[in-house]
Amino acid sequence: MLFIRLNPVLWEQAYQNPVQMLGTLPQADLEAAAKDESFVANVDRVYRSFQEYRKRTSWFQEAHGADAGAQVAYFSCEYGIDEGLPIYSGGSESSRATT
Repeated sequence: MLFIRLNPVLWEQAYQNPVQMLGTLPQADLEAAAKDESFVANVDRVYRSFQEYRKRTSWFQEAHGADAGAQVAYFSCEYGIDEGLPIYSGGSESSRATT
């Protein structure tokens, strides 16, 4: 929602990709947002919420606290986080094994 408030048109033109949007956002828009008390208060709320989230105990810590030193890696060829991060998956029919 913060990005939409900065510039709704650019947000849609960037396909809701924050990195792309911020790379094209005019400096004047950032300066206007910095002077908007409502926007700054919203940024502060989001930041505080994020900090609280980071302090929480994760499900892994609760379930496997004794294994806190264990190193785990998970690799996925397909993932989706947001519309701004496209998902590439699949393959051609000819590349699939048939039985």
